[in-house]
Amino acid sequence: MNNNKTQEKRITEEMKDLEEFKRYAQELTDFLPIAFCVVNPFDLILEANKFFGEISGYGIIDSVGLNIKELFLEKREIEDFIEIIRRTDEKKEKELTLLSSSEEAIPVEIFALAKRNEDGDFTGYFLAIVDITERRKLSERLKTELEKKEEELKKKTEQMDDSRLALLNILEDVDENYKKTKRERAKTLAIIENFVDGMLFFDPEDRLTIINPKAEKLFGIDSEKVVGKKIKELYEIDQFSELLEFIEDKEKEENLSQVFREELQIGDNYFEITTTEVEEENESWGVLVHVHDVTREKRIERIKSEFVSVAAHQLRTPLSGIKWTLETFLEETVEEKEKLTEDEVDLIKKAYDANERMVNLINDLLNVSRIEEGRYIYEPQIVNIFDVIDPIVKNYKEGIEKKDNVEFKLNKVKKNFPAVKVDTEKISIVIQNLLDNAIKYTDKGEIVLSISMKGEDELKISVQDDGIGIPEEQQERLFNKFFRAGNVVRKDVEGSGLGLFISKNIVEAHGGEMGFESTEGVGSLFYFTLPTKKGDDEDFMRNF
Repeated sequence: MNNNKTQEKRITEEMKDLEEFKRYAQELTDFLPIAFCVVNPFDLILEANKFFGEISGYGIIDSVGLNIKELFLEKREIEDFIEIIRRTDEKKEKELTLLSSSEEAIPVEIFALAKRNEDGDFTGYFLAIVDITERRKLSERLKTELEKKEEELKKKTEQMDDSRLALLNILEDVDENYKKTKRERAKTLAIIENFVDGMLFFDPEDRLTIINPKAEKLFGIDSEKVVGKKIKELYEIDQFSELLEFIEDKEKEENLSQVFREELQIGDNYFEITTTEVEEENESWGVLVHVHDVTREKRIERIKSEFVSVAAHQLRTPLSGIKWTLETFLEETVEEKEKLTEDEVDLIKKAYDANERMVNLINDLLNVSRIEEGRYIYEPQIVNIFDVIDPIVKNYKEGIEKKDNVEFKLNKVKKNFPAVKVDTEKISIVIQNLLDNAIKYTDKGEIVLSISMKGEDELKISVQDDGIGIPEEQQERLFNKFFRAGNVVRKDVEGSGLGLFISKNIVEAHGGEMGFESTEGVGSLFYFTLPTKKGDDEDFMRNF
């Protein structure tokens, strides 16, 4: 009897211990921060902790009795996984996708361990589920970052390869450019050395760095004795002193001024000097002095001028005789009309007019010759410009009014103008030439002679017409000797092409300037200016 009681008591205590153990196990599973459940051999959930209920969305009570296979998206994989659990006593794990009660797909990692009885029979299994969403995100982020880093590394590697290749190419280009620069430098030096004109180059410190053989020959010097010397040192060399004085900038000591094709006479030789500042991107590299020997041209020009002068003088004598003879015939014709027929008188008049044109041409040639020789002497005097213009206007007005469709106007901007100091004969030639051209080349419209002021110290005289105008492409040659525009030649109007050349030289000798505006088929405006204040006669003559 006592044995039974003892055995019953032992069983009771064992039952309490078992219940205590079960309670402990339940608390442990509830405490663990992972989803846990117990599954029977038929894959039905027998028990589950609260985390399992939370992750699955079914709750603890609703989870009991669910088929574990229905909770996962990958049906075939979960079946294969459970089959492995049945055959082994080892813990197994696998990543699957859990489908919650709201059909949310949750990436998880499952751990399973088989349960067996004392005989080793399979009685179910324990299953733990861990939410790996954050881990998956972290993994994806790490993967993305890794891919990004790999891509950056790849790009940097490619860039390094490209840089290395580019550097090699640059080195090759530098080498090629160096060789090319050496060739260009050699070519430039060869050009300078073989240049037909003299060339000297001064650096920004006004030190002579280059002188070519032609310059050495022109000035009779050796480059070794002058290269590297500054301007003040070169003054000590006789051959250079006149050149440096000619191109020296007076406002800045020991600096070169800018001159363009200005003539310099040294002894019996004549040179045309041009200085050019060599610069790049507003940085001055120095000054290049170009010396062109024009001695031969000057001699030829002087011979030509002398020939023209002699020829013109020789021609004037027979032309004067012809003029006197023709005038005699015409005078006799008036007194004794019966001696010559009307046709004969007409022929004599034509011959007389042709002779007059020849005389005028000879006079123009003599004037050109005197201009080129510097012998076009003036007799300046202070006059009122209207005293010069009025007689000319009276002479030309009648000739202009004889043309049916042409009207002449004199436009005075104001009544009184400052006096000017001019050679009245030569200024009259200028005005006559401008009016002659306007009359010859205007068939219809107006010819307007205007007098106005340009600023406070210059008088402006202009002649405007509605004539044939000057072609734009030929306008730059208008003041050249013997030039006549193409449309003028086609019009078959008499002219020597010297009038504007002579006029421009006369105006510039008076300290004025001459210009024009013209449009072919519309008309032309020629004008010149005269200073209203002038120095003494010596200053006046020095301009020519």
